[in-house]
Parts: sequence; structure tokens; C-alpha cells
Amino acid sequence: MLLLLLMLVSQYETHIFLDHDLAKETYLDLLDRDLTELPVADLLEISKKLIVTDHYLGVNVLFRDKKHYSLLRIESGIDADLF
Repeated sequence: MLLLLLMLVSQYETHIFLDHDLAKETYLDLLDRDLTELPVADLLEISKKLIVTDHYLGVNVLFRDKKHYSLLRIESGIDADLF
């Protein structure tokens, strides 16, 4: 999942947000913040903690290729839905 996130951020206009309904109290400072605004090293470290270590639910990745938007939703660290 981390390699997928890195690829999306490097290849497309990408925005990554936490899901409000599923946010844990420990991540309140990351709510309403586009995680792609962080340095890449910080983004990967936070993503690793949220997705791999904590199995955090509700990471939403919005990306655009020319005229089309897509949404990748990562849940439980391993489940991913692409819309």
C-alpha cells in the first residue's frame, strides 16, 4: 500500500485525507489536512503508522489524471476500493 501511495503522489495530482467518521483521537491534528502537503518522508512515515502499524480505517486518496478523478479508499491496512 505504501508503494501505491508513493506512486500516486509522484505521478498524479493527489490529495490524501483521513476519514472524519473513523478518525482516532490520536490523529486529530491530521484531520482536514491534506497529507500530501507534508514532506515525502513524513508522508511515508505517517502512512506506514496509519496503514501498516495501526491498521487505521479510513484513508482516502483522491487523484486526478487529466480530466478524470478517482478515489482510492484504504481500510484496515490491506483492503482497498477504487472508485
